[in-house]
Amino acid sequence: MLRNTKINTKSKMKKYIKQYFDFRSSLKNKVAVITAGGGHLCSVFALALVNLGCKVIIVDIREKKLIDIKKKINNKNLIFYTCNLLNKYDVDKLSLQIYKKFKKIDILINGVGINSPKKFEQISKSDWNTVFESHLLSTLFGCQSFGKYMKKKK
Repeated sequence: MLRNTKINTKSKMKKYIKQYFDFRSSLKNKVAVITAGGGHLCSVFALALVNLGCKVIIVDIREKKLIDIKKKINNKNLIFYTCNLLNKYDVDKLSLQIYKKFKKIDILINGVGINSPKKFEQISKSDWNTVFESHLLSTLFGCQSFGKYMKKKK
């Protein structure tokens, strides 16, 4: 019985290794757009995707954050754009610009969102609406604008 377990484990390991390398190669030369890529979490996503062979476009309204990331991740497959992702016109313009340059958009990671600097108990309705709106509208505009080019691949 123990012997069969080793064989099973070995064959499973081979399967997982194959899946891992198939996954890695499936991302090579994909074009990924990461909104609010200047943040902690999304900049890590950007690094991972660049390391997997993607062309990664980081979009953020905070130019200083983009400059900081460019210093940390110096890679020719990492491209930066500033954009107000709460402005539909700006997002439409940027998505068209990216599509024209790369001829495709394969991956979209929506990372935009703000938090209130106030303690939870002190957040007013107006504060809450601002936080909610930043998450909802940036996701809506990103999906609408970049999604129409992603659909063209099918």
